[in-house]
Amino acid sequence: KVGNEVFQQRPDLSSSLVRAMQNVYDGLAKVGLADAIKVSSPVAFDALDVSFPPSQGRFRGELQSYIRPMLDFHRRTGSDFTVNIYPYFAYRDNPDINLDYALGRLPNPGAFDDKSGKSYFSLLDAQLDAVYSAVDALGATSTSTDTVGASQQRVRRKGSTGESGWPSRGERPGGRSSTMKRSDTDGVALNASLAEERGASVENAKAFNNYLVQKVLSGNTGTPLHPDVDLDVYIFSLFNENRKPGPASERHYGLFYPHGTKVYDVPFRRVRR
Repeated sequence: KVGNEVFQQRPDLSSSLVRAMQNVYDGLAKVGLADAIKVSSPVAFDALDVSFPPSQGRFRGELQSYIRPMLDFHRRTGSDFTVNIYPYFAYRDNPDINLDYALGRLPNPGAFDDKSGKSYFSLLDAQLDAVYSAVDALGATSTSTDTVGASQQRVRRKGSTGESGWPSRGERPGGRSSTMKRSDTDGVALNASLAEERGASVENAKAFNNYLVQKVLSGNTGTPLHPDVDLDVYIFSLFNENRKPGPASERHYGLFYPHGTKVYDVPFRRVRR
């Protein structure tokens, strides 16, 4: 990949991003690897100005002139437009979002798109459809969209998020966000007291990532607007990053602690119910 969430992290480089992606692609093509190695640059979900209702998803106005040529690049090269989708952020920041809906855990009250008439029982599905709609609104229906992953003109749309995950620990009330004072391995015992970053717990991280794995393994990866979508997704992340700056949740997305023990179990096999 060429950078990560460049529009958010380095907006000063936005106008150079597609050119950089093209340069990498050209280099791969010269050595005969362009078909084997695909070039992409994951976009943060906050690139969307409108994410609900999902059928009205739109990219932010100031980014459309950068995203449109990026979508064209993916169409030309057969690669995927990737977006990092974290339902956790929406849940954390919006007290009106139901936890079970954010986790994809049934039963839950769901959400209704009165523009499309579709009902949603997974926030991830709603966010995926918002990205599909935003891509389509730019007239790029035939583009490979990876958070979407690929869309091939009314053939079978392929979706693949850049990253998705849920933190197993969040910021404690009165805690310092830039450093950790206690051992990384005490996260499980402290989960009950974490209030500032609501919803960040081992139980919820396990529930969301299990939902994510089972969704992909079941083959039932469609969304209400795009029931035939094929979804690829990358769980963030393998290890906790105990030295990463920022709020506590940033250090606790891993399936494993830095020394290699499990934070929680995720069965990477289909569980039949």
